[in-house]
Amino acid sequence: MASPSPQSSARLRPPVDEPTQRIAEPRSDSLGGTTNSGRYQVGEEIGSGGMGRVYSAIEQTNGEEVAIKVVNAIALKDPTTLRRFKTEAAIISSLEHPAILKLIDYGELPDGRPFLVTERMRGMSLDEVIVVDPITTQRDQG
Repeated sequence: MASPSPQSSARLRPPVDEPTQRIAEPRSDSLGGTTNSGRYQVGEEIGSGGMGRVYSAIEQTNGEEVAIKVVNAIALKDPTTLRRFKTEAAIISSLEHPAILKLIDYGELPDGRPFLVTERMRGMSLDEVIVVDPITTQRDQG
């Protein structure tokens, strides 16, 4: 996979309609401490959800801190989840705004699990923000 230059202004366009191929079962969902494609030194898990896990990582050529989102083994068995992941990559790649993570890279691990690499943002998670400042569905009447 050819990697875009971090300074490149060209937007990545992941395929969204490719047929899903049979993927080998990964030995483990964990990536901690591994090197992804020889380009990223993967660190600790920083988040997880129904679709996959997110890890901190360092891009080896420039030392930039990034986040890598990887589909988990259970999600690999669901073609709808894989399609959603590819659609997420396509949507992120088409957006450009200071409040939206920049997509840096995408691809597949040797075991077939797709991944996204985005810039790493620090701060509170949505769960933490909601505790501090709950989101309501009612309009403020003040």
